Amino acid sequence: MVLLSNFRITSKRRLISGAFFVCVFYFLSFASVLHARCIPSSVSSLKSEAVQSVLDGDTIRFSEYDLRLQGINTPEMNYHLKPQRPEPYAELATSSVKNLLGNAAVFIEVTGRDKYNRQLGNVWLKSGSDFYMLSESLLKKGLAFQVFESDSVYVDCLARAERHARELNQGVWSARDYWLNAERGGFVLWHDSVKKVAKSKRYFWFSLSTERVVRVPLDWFSRCKTEMLRKEEMIEVRGWVIHRKSTAYEAYMLPLKSCQILLGN
Repeated sequence: MVLLSNFRITSKRRLISGAFFVCVFYFLSFASVLHARCIPSSVSSLKSEAVQSVLDGDTIRFSEYDLRLQGINTPEMNYHLKPQRPEPYAELATSSVKNLLGNAAVFIEVTGRDKYNRQLGNVWLKSGSDFYMLSESLLKKGLAFQVFESDSVYVDCLARAERHARELNQGVWSARDYWLNAERGGFVLWHDSVKKVAKSKRYFWFSLSTERVVRVPLDWFSRCKTEMLRKEEMIEVRGWVIHRKSTAYEAYMLPLKSCQILLGN
């Protein structure tokens, strides 16, 4: 059974940093309602900007601020590591953004701020009278993951772009799991079955292995109008993992914070 949650978070637009379940099956009825490509929700709200530099695949520096692309996450360049060790496809994502931005008129659609106080929004490239979304281009090439956001109007068209790359096993989709920072956590995509279900005062805990566990608020299933996960059910989960270095329990925990998701067997 596949269920699509109707739950929406009503807080100010922001980058959701929790974990997200994603359906591993795609149905024609779902794909048919998606737009052929992303189009701006309001052309009049777009602002022309000159790019100063590209920090990585999802962060761009303009003259007065850094802008974090809404709705996607690209592999990390890891500038802070000595020696630097970029994640697979991080350099390709960064160079792709540089090439795209260097050959088009750039327009910005600011939607809010992220937890690091950076501007959060979308970058559009204009060709003739048409606008093309930078995030959509990265997803189609397999150089980014979609990050599900409760109030973004582009969720569906970005999902279609990601599905295109996934069906072709391009880029980040060439591997079944994406977990490159086991020593410090970071962004992950796991495909696994539920091995154990436990309950505490505030959460359900779904153990996927001896090292991986997903934490879900108790009221998640009623709020999201979906069914309880079962043992041995195959799921896919993505988001930012917390490495619990000193614990008697699973070392890597994904806290679920949003249920605008697809669930599937």
